[in-house]
Amino acid sequence: MKEAEFVEILRDLEKRADLYACALITRDGIRLATSAEAREDADILSALTAAVLSLGQKATDMLNHGDLEELIIRGTAGYSVVRRIGEDHLLVAAGFNVIRLGLGVNLIRKASELLENIIHSS
Repeated sequence: MKEAEFVEILRDLEKRADLYACALITRDGIRLATSAEAREDADILSALTAAVLSLGQKATDMLNHGDLEELIIRGTAGYSVVRRIGEDHLLVAAGFNVIRLGLGVNLIRKASELLENIIHSS
C-alpha cells in the first residue's frame, strides 16, 4: 500500500515541477518507488545517487556545514536534486529546465515531507 502512495507523490511532483526520473531510494541505493519515467534506469540512478550522497556528506563534514540535507547537481542541459528524508531515505529528481530549478527544489522539499510522513506512519 505504501508503494502506491509513494508513486502517486512522485508522479504528482513530476507533473507540477516539470521533472522526470523521480525516485525514492534508501541511503544504500535500494529503490523503493519510482515514477513511470524513472523505471528504465532506476537501478543505475539509485546506485549513483547513493555514491554522490556519500561524497556530499564527506564534504559537508569536512567543511563543518552540519548534516547534509540536499545536493543540487547542475549541468549544461539540466539538473538533479537529491533530498534526504530522515536518516535512511532519499528523494531524487531531475529536470531539464534550469529556469524552473527554484520551483523544482521547493516542490521536492514539500514532497519529501509527505514521503517522510508515510514512511513513519504505522
